[in-house]
Amino acid sequence: VTGDKQAFDLDVVRDLSGMPKIPFGRTVAAGFDGARFKDSTAIVITDIETGVQQLYALWERPLDVEEWEVDPLEVDAAVDTLMFTYNVWRWNGDPPHWLESHATWAGKYPQVEEWFTHRARAMAFANRDYQDSIRDGSISFADDDTPALGSPIPGETMGDAFLRHIGNAGKRMVNIYDSGDENEAGEVAEHNNRGRQLFLLEKLHETRKFDACRAAIPSWQGRVDALRDEKLNATTTSTRVRRLR
Repeated sequence: VTGDKQAFDLDVVRDLSGMPKIPFGRTVAAGFDGARFKDSTAIVITDIETGVQQLYALWERPLDVEEWEVDPLEVDAAVDTLMFTYNVWRWNGDPPHWLESHATWAGKYPQVEEWFTHRARAMAFANRDYQDSIRDGSISFADDDTPALGSPIPGETMGDAFLRHIGNAGKRMVNIYDSGDENEAGEVAEHNNRGRQLFLLEKLHETRKFDACRAAIPSWQGRVDALRDEKLNATTTSTRVRRLR
């Protein structure tokens, strides 16, 4: 896969990986995305204070299986465990394939919110923010060596599965531009008076699943929102972006 087709620079993502897993009890933002009957479904969490991301759960259709479905009871159990073991400040979930389940979670947990990935403008700007966070190193990725039981690749770890999904995300340029704000040198982004052209995510190949990446983006947006929340900032020791290594 050529780099210019990838939404995010996987070499840089690898350089930002290797962080410790997010300890239980931390304040996190969660993202959820996926299809119930094809491809994959994933939950990603982001430590709000440090910006470390971690693939929390993954269910992925094997390549040689046509009829497949994620067990909703397994997903329910994963959500309940997540809410019990972490201080989830916000859950941003894409609900279309999980409408009933997502409604049930929202009834149980007030931090559950709908975050539709089909909104082109919102998703394009969220993709930009995620790309920028990778470029400037404000995000990092946990080195989780737990076996990825939901992966079709034998022996794959959760950390490797997360990087695979990020690398599988392709980009499709759209007619949406950022504000064209000037940088420190006084130059407009991308030398275009409309600003930088933005993109939506798409598959690089039919067999390359990237739902964990699509879950990571609303999870990161949850962290961005949390850093703006004065009440949360007053109750945490630090919300400054920092690397752990």
